[in-house]
Amino acid sequence: MNDRDLPLPLDDPLPTEPQVASFLREHPEFLTRHPTLLAEMRVPHLAGGAVSLIERQVEVLREQQRFLDQGYRELLQIARDNEDLKGRLHRLTLRLLRVRGLKSFLTALREGLADEGRAEISGLLVFARPTLKPGEVIRSFVGEEGPERAAFVDLLSTGQPVCGTPEAAQGVALFGAEAREVRSAALVPLGCRHWTGVLGAGSRDPDRYPAGLGVEFLAQLGEVTSAILDPYLPGPRPRPRNRVVP
Repeated sequence: MNDRDLPLPLDDPLPTEPQVASFLREHPEFLTRHPTLLAEMRVPHLAGGAVSLIERQVEVLREQQRFLDQGYRELLQIARDNEDLKGRLHRLTLRLLRVRGLKSFLTALREGLADEGRAEISGLLVFARPTLKPGEVIRSFVGEEGPERAAFVDLLSTGQPVCGTPEAAQGVALFGAEAREVRSAALVPLGCRHWTGVLGAGSRDPDRYPAGLGVEFLAQLGEVTSAILDPYLPGPRPRPRNRVVP
Protein backbone atom coordinates (compact mmCIF):
# COMPACT_ATOMS: atom_id res chain seq x y z
CA MET A 1 0.00 0.00 0.00
CA ASN A 2 1.27 3.45 -0.88
CA ASP A 3 1.64 6.06 1.88
CA ARG A 4 -0.69 8.31 -0.05
CA ASP A 5 -3.38 5.58 0.11
CA LEU A 6 -3.27 5.25 3.90
CA PRO A 7 -6.35 6.58 5.71
CA LEU A 8 -5.97 9.82 7.57
CA PRO A 9 -5.62 9.62 11.38
CA LEU A 10 -8.91 10.32 13.13
CA ASP A 11 -7.53 13.45 14.78
CA ASP A 12 -6.37 15.00 11.43
CA PRO A 13 -8.77 17.55 9.91
CA LEU A 14 -10.33 16.62 6.60
CA PRO A 15 -8.92 18.45 3.57
CA THR A 16 -10.91 21.41 2.33
CA GLU A 17 -12.56 21.48 -1.09
CA PRO A 18 -9.86 23.82 -2.53
CA GLN A 19 -7.19 21.41 -1.27
CA VAL A 20 -8.96 18.45 -2.90
CA ALA A 21 -9.35 20.38 -6.17
CA SER A 22 -5.69 21.42 -6.07
CA PHE A 23 -4.61 17.83 -5.44
CA LEU A 24 -6.68 16.45 -8.35
CA ARG A 25 -5.34 19.19 -10.62
CA GLU A 26 -1.75 18.30 -9.71
CA HIS A 27 -2.39 14.55 -9.93
CA PRO A 28 -4.69 13.97 -12.93
CA GLU A 29 -3.73 10.28 -12.90
CA PHE A 30 -5.28 9.80 -9.45
CA LEU A 31 -8.68 8.76 -10.80
CA THR A 32 -6.99 6.40 -13.25
CA ARG A 33 -5.40 4.58 -10.31
CA HIS A 34 -8.79 4.46 -8.56
CA PRO A 35 -11.33 3.42 -11.22
CA THR A 36 -13.92 2.36 -8.68
CA LEU A 37 -13.92 5.87 -7.23
CA LEU A 38 -14.36 7.31 -10.72
CA ALA A 39 -17.40 5.09 -11.30
CA GLU A 40 -18.97 6.23 -8.04
CA MET A 41 -18.48 9.96 -8.59
CA ARG A 42 -21.43 12.01 -9.79
CA VAL A 43 -21.54 15.55 -11.18
CA PRO A 44 -24.89 17.41 -11.07
CA HIS A 45 -26.31 17.90 -14.56
CA LEU A 46 -27.53 21.34 -15.58
CA ALA A 47 -30.86 19.87 -16.63
CA GLY A 48 -31.27 17.88 -13.39
CA GLY A 49 -30.34 14.40 -12.36
CA ALA A 50 -26.73 13.21 -12.31
CA VAL A 51 -24.12 12.02 -14.79
CA SER A 52 -20.81 10.29 -14.33
CA LEU A 53 -17.63 12.32 -14.31
CA ILE A 54 -16.57 10.89 -17.68
CA GLU A 55 -19.92 11.81 -19.23
CA ARG A 56 -19.59 15.32 -17.88
CA GLN A 57 -16.06 15.62 -19.24
CA VAL A 58 -17.27 14.46 -22.64
CA GLU A 59 -20.04 17.04 -22.56
CA VAL A 60 -17.56 19.80 -21.64
CA LEU A 61 -15.32 18.77 -24.54
CA ARG A 62 -18.31 18.84 -26.87
CA GLU A 63 -19.21 22.33 -25.70
CA GLN A 64 -15.65 23.46 -26.32
CA GLN A 65 -15.73 21.90 -29.79
CA ARG A 66 -19.01 23.65 -30.59
CA PHE A 67 -17.45 26.94 -29.49
CA LEU A 68 -14.41 26.36 -31.72
CA ASP A 69 -16.63 25.34 -34.65
CA GLN A 70 -18.67 28.52 -34.24
CA GLY A 71 -15.52 30.63 -34.19
CA TYR A 72 -14.24 28.86 -37.30
CA ARG A 73 -17.52 29.49 -39.13
CA GLU A 74 -17.41 33.16 -38.15
CA LEU A 75 -13.86 33.50 -39.46
CA LEU A 76 -14.90 31.86 -42.74
CA GLN A 77 -17.82 34.27 -43.07
CA ILE A 78 -15.54 37.26 -42.42
CA ALA A 79 -13.17 35.98 -45.11
CA ARG A 80 -16.06 35.59 -47.57
CA ASP A 81 -17.38 39.06 -46.76
CA ASN A 82 -13.93 40.59 -47.24
CA GLU A 83 -13.53 38.80 -50.57
CA ASP A 84 -16.92 40.13 -51.65
CA LEU A 85 -15.99 43.68 -50.60
CA LYS A 86 -12.71 43.40 -52.44
CA GLY A 87 -14.49 42.36 -55.63
CA ARG A 88 -17.06 45.14 -55.40
CA LEU A 89 -14.38 47.77 -54.79
CA HIS A 90 -12.43 46.48 -57.80
CA ARG A 91 -15.47 46.68 -60.07
CA LEU A 92 -16.32 50.18 -58.83
CA THR A 93 -12.74 51.35 -59.38
CA LEU A 94 -12.75 50.04 -62.97
CA ARG A 95 -16.06 51.80 -63.61
CA LEU A 96 -14.66 55.11 -62.39
CA LEU A 97 -11.47 54.78 -64.41
CA ARG A 98 -13.34 54.15 -67.67
CA VAL A 99 -15.23 57.46 -67.76
CA ARG A 100 -13.99 60.77 -69.12
CA GLY A 101 -15.03 64.18 -67.88
CA LEU A 102 -16.00 65.43 -64.44
CA LYS A 103 -19.77 65.13 -64.83
CA SER A 104 -19.47 61.62 -66.25
CA PHE A 105 -17.28 60.68 -63.31
CA LEU A 106 -19.82 62.00 -60.78
CA THR A 107 -22.59 60.03 -62.49
CA ALA A 108 -20.47 56.86 -62.49
CA LEU A 109 -19.63 57.40 -58.83
CA ARG A 110 -23.29 57.74 -57.84
CA GLU A 111 -24.35 54.71 -59.87
CA GLY A 112 -21.37 52.67 -58.69
CA LEU A 113 -22.14 53.37 -55.04
CA ALA A 114 -25.69 52.15 -55.64
CA ASP A 115 -24.66 49.00 -57.51
CA GLU A 116 -21.46 47.96 -55.75
CA GLY A 117 -21.73 49.83 -52.45
CA ARG A 118 -25.44 49.07 -51.97
CA ALA A 119 -26.05 52.72 -51.17
CA GLU A 120 -29.66 53.79 -51.63
CA ILE A 121 -28.69 57.44 -51.17
CA SER A 122 -25.32 59.04 -51.84
CA GLY A 123 -23.78 62.47 -51.60
CA LEU A 124 -20.54 64.26 -52.35
CA LEU A 125 -19.12 67.52 -51.02
CA VAL A 126 -15.83 68.98 -52.24
CA PHE A 127 -14.50 72.04 -50.50
CA ALA A 128 -12.87 73.49 -53.57
CA ARG A 129 -13.80 74.90 -56.98
CA PRO A 130 -13.13 72.86 -60.12
CA THR A 131 -12.14 74.18 -63.49
CA LEU A 132 -15.45 74.48 -65.37
CA LYS A 133 -16.77 76.06 -68.52
CA PRO A 134 -18.18 79.59 -68.15
CA GLY A 135 -21.60 79.46 -66.51
CA GLU A 136 -21.26 75.78 -65.55
CA VAL A 137 -22.09 74.89 -61.93
CA ILE A 138 -21.82 71.57 -60.06
CA ARG A 139 -23.49 71.72 -56.65
CA SER A 140 -21.15 69.17 -55.04
CA PHE A 141 -18.29 71.68 -55.22
CA VAL A 142 -18.98 74.26 -52.52
CA GLY A 143 -15.61 75.96 -52.26
CA GLU A 144 -13.08 76.19 -49.45
CA GLU A 145 -15.31 78.42 -47.35
CA GLY A 146 -18.49 76.41 -47.84
CA PRO A 147 -20.56 76.47 -44.61
CA GLU A 148 -21.17 72.72 -44.95
CA ARG A 149 -17.55 72.08 -43.98
CA ALA A 150 -18.22 72.90 -40.33
CA ALA A 151 -20.17 69.66 -39.89
CA PHE A 152 -17.17 67.54 -40.95
CA VAL A 153 -14.25 69.17 -39.15
CA ASP A 154 -13.61 66.17 -36.88
CA LEU A 155 -13.96 63.67 -39.74
CA LEU A 156 -11.52 65.59 -41.94
CA SER A 157 -9.03 66.01 -39.09
CA THR A 158 -8.82 62.25 -38.46
CA GLY A 159 -8.83 61.30 -42.14
CA GLN A 160 -10.58 58.01 -41.31
CA PRO A 161 -13.98 56.85 -42.61
CA VAL A 162 -16.77 56.33 -40.08
CA CYS A 163 -20.02 54.38 -40.16
CA GLY A 164 -23.23 54.66 -38.19
CA THR A 165 -25.99 57.23 -37.87
CA PRO A 166 -24.75 60.59 -39.20
CA GLU A 167 -25.28 63.78 -37.25
CA ALA A 168 -28.24 65.86 -38.38
CA ALA A 169 -26.06 68.60 -39.87
CA GLN A 170 -23.94 66.03 -41.72
CA GLY A 171 -26.99 64.31 -43.16
CA VAL A 172 -28.53 67.53 -44.43
CA ALA A 173 -25.24 68.73 -45.94
CA LEU A 174 -24.59 65.46 -47.78
CA PHE A 175 -28.01 64.06 -48.59
CA GLY A 176 -30.23 67.14 -48.71
CA ALA A 177 -33.96 66.46 -48.56
CA GLU A 178 -33.33 62.70 -48.38
CA ALA A 179 -31.39 63.04 -45.11
CA ARG A 180 -34.47 62.17 -43.04
CA GLU A 181 -34.62 58.76 -44.74
CA VAL A 182 -31.01 57.84 -43.93
CA ARG A 183 -30.80 55.41 -41.00
CA SER A 184 -27.14 54.50 -41.43
CA ALA A 185 -24.30 55.88 -43.52
CA ALA A 186 -20.63 55.58 -44.37
CA LEU A 187 -18.78 58.91 -44.42
CA VAL A 188 -15.49 58.86 -46.29
CA PRO A 189 -13.06 61.82 -46.07
CA LEU A 190 -11.47 62.91 -49.33
CA GLY A 191 -8.50 65.10 -50.03
CA CYS A 192 -5.34 65.58 -51.98
CA ARG A 193 -2.72 68.26 -51.31
CA HIS A 194 -4.70 71.52 -51.28
CA TRP A 195 -8.35 70.41 -51.01
CA THR A 196 -10.67 68.26 -48.89
CA GLY A 197 -14.10 66.72 -49.27
CA VAL A 198 -16.53 64.08 -48.03
CA LEU A 199 -18.19 61.17 -49.80
CA GLY A 200 -21.35 59.73 -48.24
CA ALA A 201 -23.14 56.43 -48.82
CA GLY A 202 -26.48 56.22 -47.03
CA SER A 203 -29.16 53.60 -46.49
CA ARG A 204 -32.65 53.33 -45.09
CA ASP A 205 -31.49 50.13 -43.39
CA PRO A 206 -29.94 50.86 -39.96
CA ASP A 207 -27.80 47.71 -40.27
CA ARG A 208 -26.34 48.49 -43.70
CA TYR A 209 -23.52 50.70 -42.36
CA PRO A 210 -23.45 50.03 -38.60
CA ALA A 211 -21.05 51.77 -36.25
CA GLY A 212 -17.84 49.75 -35.93
CA LEU A 213 -17.99 48.39 -39.47
CA GLY A 214 -14.53 47.78 -40.91
CA VAL A 215 -13.42 50.79 -42.92
CA GLU A 216 -10.33 49.50 -44.76
CA PHE A 217 -12.14 49.20 -48.09
CA LEU A 218 -13.89 52.54 -47.56
CA ALA A 219 -10.51 54.18 -47.05
CA GLN A 220 -9.32 52.67 -50.34
CA LEU A 221 -12.42 54.01 -52.08
CA GLY A 222 -11.63 57.44 -50.68
CA GLU A 223 -8.09 57.27 -52.05
CA VAL A 224 -9.31 56.25 -55.53
CA THR A 225 -11.99 58.96 -55.60
CA SER A 226 -9.53 61.62 -54.43
CA ALA A 227 -6.94 60.64 -57.03
CA ILE A 228 -9.47 60.88 -59.86
CA LEU A 229 -10.93 64.19 -58.67
CA ASP A 230 -7.58 65.87 -58.07
CA PRO A 231 -6.74 66.81 -61.70
CA TYR A 232 -10.02 68.75 -61.91
CA LEU A 233 -9.14 70.90 -58.90
CA PRO A 234 -6.46 73.51 -59.54
CA GLY A 235 -4.12 74.41 -56.72
CA PRO A 236 -4.08 77.81 -55.05
CA ARG A 237 -2.75 80.60 -57.17
CA PRO A 238 0.81 81.60 -56.26
CA ARG A 239 1.17 84.96 -54.62
CA PRO A 240 2.72 87.57 -56.90
CA ARG A 241 6.25 88.46 -55.98
CA ASN A 242 7.03 92.04 -55.21
CA ARG A 243 9.10 93.49 -57.98
CA VAL A 244 12.26 95.19 -56.88
CA VAL A 245 12.70 98.48 -58.69
CA PRO A 246 16.36 99.12 -59.31
